[in-house]
Amino acid sequence: MRSWTLGVLLSFALQASCALAGGTPAFRDPAILENVDKIELLSVTSEKGTRMGSIEATSQVKDKDVPAIIALWRRQTIYDYSPAACHDPSFAIRFYSKGKVTLFASVCWGCSNIDFMVPAADSWAGFEGTSPAGQELLSLLKSTFPNKEVLE
Repeated sequence: MRSWTLGVLLSFALQASCALAGGTPAFRDPAILENVDKIELLSVTSEKGTRMGSIEATSQVKDKDVPAIIALWRRQTIYDYSPAACHDPSFAIRFYSKGKVTLFASVCWGCSNIDFMVPAADSWAGFEGTSPAGQELLSLLKSTFPNKEVLE
C-alpha cells in the first residue's frame, strides 16, 4: 500500500474517532480570533505530502487591515476533515493576540486543505479553495508574495 494511501486512511480514522467522541476541532473555537492584534502572512517551502517546511518570507498585516483579514479568514468554508494527501503549501498565516499565536495554519490550494499547527498540531481540514472567499485569500497572498510559485 502506498504511504499516501495509508496516510489518508489514518486521517479518516482519526477524524472518525473525534466525531464519535463528540469532539469539535480546536480551530472551530470562535474565541481563537477574538482580540487578534497582529497577523503575519508567510511564504513557505514544502515537499509534496509533508507539513510546511521553512519560512521564506513574512509580511506583517498593518493594524488597520487586521479586521479585514480576520473577516476574510472567517468567510472560508472549512471542513472538519480533509480527504487530500498532497499538502504542498505555498503560504501560511499566523494570528496573534497579545504576543501569543492563537492560530497558525499552512494552506494548500492544490488539494484544498489546511494544516493547523496552532491551536492543535496535526489538525488537517479541507476547505473550498476554489470558492470566491478561497480565491480572495489566494489573491491576497499572491499579491503579497508576487514571485511565489503556487500549486493550484
